[in-house]
Amino acid sequence: MKKIFSQSLPAWILLIVVAGLLAAQTATLIIAARGVSDTGRSFDLFRLGERTVALSRAFYTAPLEVRRTLLSELANSSLTLSMSSQPAVESAIAADDELAELEDILVGKLTRNGVSDIRIREEDPSNIVRSPSGRTSGPEDEPGKVEKQLIEAASNLGKSGRFIVSVQFNDGQWLNFITPVTPNPQVLTRENMPLYMGAAMFIILLSLWAIRQLTGPYAALERAVRAIGHDLNRPPLPEVGSREVRTAAHAVNWMQKKLQDYVSEREHLAAALAHDLRTPITRLRLRFELLRKRKDVTALAADLAEIETIIQSVVDFASHELSDEPKERIDLVSLVEAVCDDFPQARLDPASARSRIVCNGRPVALKRCIINLIDNAIKYGKRASVALKVRTDMIDVIIEDEGQGIPEAEIEHVFQPFRRLERSRNRDTGGIGLGLAIARSIARAHAGDVHIHNRADVGMCVVLSLPTIANFPPQRMPSDQVATPA
Repeated sequence: MKKIFSQSLPAWILLIVVAGLLAAQTATLIIAARGVSDTGRSFDLFRLGERTVALSRAFYTAPLEVRRTLLSELANSSLTLSMSSQPAVESAIAADDELAELEDILVGKLTRNGVSDIRIREEDPSNIVRSPSGRTSGPEDEPGKVEKQLIEAASNLGKSGRFIVSVQFNDGQWLNFITPVTPNPQVLTRENMPLYMGAAMFIILLSLWAIRQLTGPYAALERAVRAIGHDLNRPPLPEVGSREVRTAAHAVNWMQKKLQDYVSEREHLAAALAHDLRTPITRLRLRFELLRKRKDVTALAADLAEIETIIQSVVDFASHELSDEPKERIDLVSLVEAVCDDFPQARLDPASARSRIVCNGRPVALKRCIINLIDNAIKYGKRASVALKVRTDMIDVIIEDEGQGIPEAEIEHVFQPFRRLERSRNRDTGGIGLGLAIARSIARAHAGDVHIHNRADVGMCVVLSLPTIANFPPQRMPSDQVATPA
């Protein structure tokens, strides 16, 4: 449970809503039940007092013969009457303060009617021994709705508690009567349970819809931020919705603009540096031509060529992220085959060459990425074997060499700019350390990646992973327009 709800804002909101709904429903039912119980108690005491007053006045003024008649005529299913010389309630002390106060009130009212004492006792329904009774009816007298309600009310009264009242007159006789306590109505019944459940389900479904509407923009915001990591030049987010969503979208757009400005400034700085360096380098090259010492001229020209290579590599690394090259559908097999044709030491797997694999991306950038990877494999591993493999959602370009491999601790470090494992100062064998960095940046700009691992026998295996068309958000093109590199 913790693992599910700790990572999802909608799930947490739904949990809070459902918990709040259950707490509110439970509290409402408890308050309603308590309110009904208190109200029912007040009406019970009121009716008990009125009945005691009416019966006391009727029996006090009636002669002995009339009293016997009244006992039989006034008795019913909810009222049992008797006259005796002994009280039915033996204790003169009331069981609780409510009944004691009611006794005092009634004695004060009935003193002028010859009442000297009143005793009231309430019996709990669990302590009452009831005689079996029931209503028998044939199939011809099926009760109607009102009769069913009356039967149910009588049954509930028969199962409830009861008040036992003893009223003493001045002549020493006691009027004893028993009347039932009105049972508290059930707040939850089989009849209204579907109503409560339906209301709860409606609120939960409405909450689900509201949560989806509330958190939907944030999910879109998350996807947009991830997309910026793959394509810095993607269109800005639309600043629509609630104030918080508009503010967040504006902040993301501001961040994207700042990143674009920073990368653009880096590109312009590298371009300006390259431009300023090329002019004196050109002058130096012309002056070397005038020198007579051929050996010195050749060495200095090689140094200048090395400087130009470094400058061009830095410019490429700084500028590849802001490329305006449009995305299009690419025949990846033809692209890899064209690159392998430029490297005598590279060989494309025949099975891969006979297949047709189409992906989405920028042809020039992807070609540079594959060139860097194959060139790196040949430079450090003598030759490169290239194969293509299609997975469920990715396309792998697998490049294997026959070099000495890389220590496991250094594998991720080789993707850092200017990081070279070959420590010699020879640029022909060690390069300048930007090839793999540029390749991984291009791959990640296409929602893919570049990974390296040591082979089991000898050499390294470099895997360029690119998403299939179904998993890459392309710029739509007709299916027949597929770029095939020359």
